[in-house]
Amino acid sequence: MNPIISPWLIYLLSVLNGCKTVLIIMTIFIFSILFFGAMAQCSAGSFFPCDEEERKKMIKFLKVSFFALPLLVFSILFPSENTLVKMIVAQNITPNNIEAVVKEGVKLKEGIKKDVLDIIMAIKEEKK
Repeated sequence: MNPIISPWLIYLLSVLNGCKTVLIIMTIFIFSILFFGAMAQCSAGSFFPCDEEERKKMIKFLKVSFFALPLLVFSILFPSENTLVKMIVAQNITPNNIEAVVKEGVKLKEGIKKDVLDIIMAIKEEKK
């Protein structure tokens, strides 16, 4: 019998959870660099640079900010491990699966009941 959910998928869920953590840390790091870079530019009195060197610094600053924004959006929209598990369960639990489990459960219950009755009858016969 094949498993409904692959064990590799369960492994990937935990790996993806770690990836989300790394993305959040990277985003915080980049935005802190951007914040302190902007503060340094403002404290120098040249947030809108005039010469070529300051203009190159501002272009680097903007490139980093354009990298950080999609990273932030991706880390926010990336689902957590619990959400991914819920999505997989919702995809795999169907009325047919539930019906099959109920039918097998009834068969199992009847089998156990029969075995218990057989054991009780055997004990009664030994006591006679």
